[in-house]
Amino acid sequence: MTLPDPIPPRKPRRFWLIAPYVVLLVAVAIWSVVWAWLRGETERRVDAETARLRAVGYDVAWQNRKISGYPFRLNVEFDNLRITEPSGWGLSAPVLKGEAEVFNLRHWVGTAPQGAMLTRPLGGPVTITGEALRASIAGPEGAPPRISIEGVGLSFAPGTGAEEYPLRSASRLEMHLRPGPDDQAAFMLKVEGARVQFEDQVLDRVARDEPALLLVDVVFSKFSAMRGHGWRDTVQRWTAAGGQVSVRRAEISTKDGGLNSQSGQLSVSPDGRLTGRIDAALGAQGATGGLIGSTFKFENGETRLSGQTMGGAPRIY
Repeated sequence: MTLPDPIPPRKPRRFWLIAPYVVLLVAVAIWSVVWAWLRGETERRVDAETARLRAVGYDVAWQNRKISGYPFRLNVEFDNLRITEPSGWGLSAPVLKGEAEVFNLRHWVGTAPQGAMLTRPLGGPVTITGEALRASIAGPEGAPPRISIEGVGLSFAPGTGAEEYPLRSASRLEMHLRPGPDDQAAFMLKVEGARVQFEDQVLDRVARDEPALLLVDVVFSKFSAMRGHGWRDTVQRWTAAGGQVSVRRAEISTKDGGLNSQSGQLSVSPDGRLTGRIDAALGAQGATGGLIGSTFKFENGETRLSGQTMGGAPRIY
C-alpha cells in the first residue's frame, strides 16, 4: 500500500514583510509634498508681506534668501537684509536666520550671528555686535504678538559722523512685550552691566562711571491703536486715541546708588518727545548727592527736576 504524497508547505507570504516599508515610503512621500507646500507657502507669505510694506513706504531688501529645515522645521536665512520704515528708523543684518517647527508656525525664533545695524532718522547708524543676539515672536494670528529680544555681551558703536548712542555696552539685555487685558500691553526692558551716556544730566550723573542696571517696566493703554505706516505714524495714531504709558517700575542703579520709580504717567507730545511725570527716589550715595523723593517732569521738550531744566525730554521719534 502506498501513501499519498504530502502536501508541500506554503511559501510564507511576503506581503506582511514589505507592507510596513511600503507604508513608510508612502508616508515619507506625502510628508515631503506637505513640507514642500509649507516651504512654498512661507515664500509666498514673505513676498506678500514685503510687497505690502513697500506699498506703504518701507524699504525692504535682501541679497539672498534660503529656506531649509526638512523634515520637521522651516529655516529661513537672509543675507544682507535691510528694513527701513517711512520715518527713517531701520534695521539691517549681514545674516538673519529664522526658524520654526512645522507643527507650530506661529512661533518663530530669529538670530543675527554677525550682529546688526540700527539706523536712526536723526542720530545716524549704530552697529550692534555681541556674543549672542536673538529674538522670538509668537501668538495667534490677528492678536498682539508676544515678542522677546535677548542679547549677551553687546556693544553699540555709532557710525562715522553719527551721534552718540545712550547705551555703549551691556553684559546682558532683555526686552519683552506681552499682550494683556482691557486693550493693554506690558513692556519690560532690562539691561545688566550697562555702560551709558545720557543727555539728561541727572541720569548721566547716576551712571556715568560705573556699570549700571537699567530696568523699565511699563503698561501701554489703547494698544490696538498702535497701527500705522511706520513708527512715527503708529505713535501719532496711538497718542491721538488717548494712549498712555503707566510706569510700574523704572530703575537706574549702580553699586553707589541710583534712581528708582514705581509710579508715573507718560504720553508723547506732537514733536515726538515724552510728556508727563515720574515720581522717583534718588539714592543717597555717590554722585546723586543725597537727593530723595523727587519728581521728573517732561514738558515743553525738556526734562525738569525741582524746577530746574536737566536736559531735553527723551525722544520717541
